Amino acid sequence: MPFYLMKGDEILRFQTFASSSSGNAAVITSGDTAILLDAGISAKRIVEGLRGLDIRPEDLSGILITHEHTDHIKGVRVLLKRTGACIFAVEPVAAYLEETIPEARGRIVPFAKGEELGLGAIGVRPFLTPHDSLGSVGYIFDHQGEKLTCLTDFGCITPEIEEAVRGAQTLFLEANHDVEMVRCGLYPGFLKRRILDPEGHISNGDSGRLAVLAAESGTRQIILGHLSRENNTPSTALQTVAGCLVEAGVSVGADLSLAAAPAECPGDVVQNLCKKNLLNRIDKT
Repeated sequence: MPFYLMKGDEILRFQTFASSSSGNAAVITSGDTAILLDAGISAKRIVEGLRGLDIRPEDLSGILITHEHTDHIKGVRVLLKRTGACIFAVEPVAAYLEETIPEARGRIVPFAKGEELGLGAIGVRPFLTPHDSLGSVGYIFDHQGEKLTCLTDFGCITPEIEEAVRGAQTLFLEANHDVEMVRCGLYPGFLKRRILDPEGHISNGDSGRLAVLAAESGTRQIILGHLSRENNTPSTALQTVAGCLVEAGVSVGADLSLAAAPAECPGDVVQNLCKKNLLNRIDKT
């Protein structure tokens, strides 16, 4: 998927190893700093993804957890045997990990909402997301004034979320489901209600509306993630979000590149650079 590459002075790199309702993991790097975002796939797959970037698991600067659901933490227990990195999570999630994963005890760093972290060369700031968990957050990554926002697992758009995406050169954004696919699908009623709840997951249409806000504030790359296997497809998500952008006057491909992260395999490495250096390319699949 060579569609959202950029050229110019490198600031941050971002790559997903997997992104779906079945498992999520990504890495953010700059220089010698490497941060793992979630560990919801096997440790073996995470290590393979890191090796593809010439990163050893023992060189990780930290592991950030968005929340405690299995598709975000299932690889933590085994991964901790391969790295000495600490786990960073909001306080209730940190307590849950401490209780349920003995290997994590003594290696968990809890933090509060809005608390800023410094992991190597990268600044990290969590922000709350409305999701049915003990404590769900997205993350803002900063380096020398450049901003990358990673935002998944939320059911509605809040003022805090709007603020988190404003001014981000690159946005990793959930587009979980198509509403009609959920309503007409085979899921039991309670699960449909959970997905569509304001503390569930975000629809393609609402993701598109947030993409417009981001684009109007300077975002030049959007990667859609955490797509449902049963209630979405990459083409459906991309078409819906692109439609919202075009309707708002954003030229997809010229003003902004749009992509969908693969569900099971690593995506392309995305470089977060000054918007004036954008190489305008977009996936045609």
